[in-house]
Amino acid sequence: MNRPTTVLLFACTLFSCSPSDGNQEKNDQTPPDLGQEVVNETLRSWQAYQTYAWGSDVLMPLSKDAQNWYEEPLYISPIDAYSTLFLMGLKEEAKKIETYVVDSLRFDKDIDAKVFEVNIRILGGLLSMYDLSENPAVLEKARDFADRMMPAFDTPTGVPRYWVNLKTGESRGDTVNLAEAGTNLIELGVLSYYTQDPRYYQAAKRAALAVYERRSALDLLSAGINVQTGEVVGKSSHICAGADSYYEYLYKSYLLFGDEEIGAIWQTCIAA
Repeated sequence: MNRPTTVLLFACTLFSCSPSDGNQEKNDQTPPDLGQEVVNETLRSWQAYQTYAWGSDVLMPLSKDAQNWYEEPLYISPIDAYSTLFLMGLKEEAKKIETYVVDSLRFDKDIDAKVFEVNIRILGGLLSMYDLSENPAVLEKARDFADRMMPAFDTPTGVPRYWVNLKTGESRGDTVNLAEAGTNLIELGVLSYYTQDPRYYQAAKRAALAVYERRSALDLLSAGINVQTGEVVGKSSHICAGADSYYEYLYKSYLLFGDEEIGAIWQTCIAA
């Protein structure tokens, strides 16, 4: 299996068309470097975060106030931004995030976090950071965070509850939508690959299968599920917000890991 790699691709294409006219003077003006403008704006935003909100989750751009998602900060914006800064060539800024994560960030906090959100932002961000930095201490942070998420998957169906306490492991929230049920395959699968511990991917796959096994006779998936009983919630099926990333993760996971069973589920769902 090829080494999973987090890739961020920025494509900026400038098309310029003008009629060919022998009397028209050639325009010698140098076109703007759109790629560099994007980098400059990203750096400006990052510097604003450092100035007004360093150590907090997010910066409120108008009030310049720092804000956290929960009772204590989880460093969400910097972890989420690391791969973008790194791939833009802003290595010094990225290194500052990496150093803070390794030396100062702790996840043993008595807060209830949303499993879906912290999986894609924190665990996903840490795995991207490890992929780009190859710093084993970052991988240990990712594994520690995943271990704090895993109690949410301890349900009769295997579908994770909505909330999990990062310190105690207590979880709550028995009704989740399709995206919340199945948007875990990539992060937990990559973690299993790097740690050679299959239980992370197995947990994510069990959740994805639990939803699929409760599909309708038309092979359509319900918009929600009760994680305790397995009962589907509602009578609608869609691919909009709240469901879209379930299907996205099926396809990407099949490409990343070559899991034929996941690939077959993707094909059935899309055909439906």
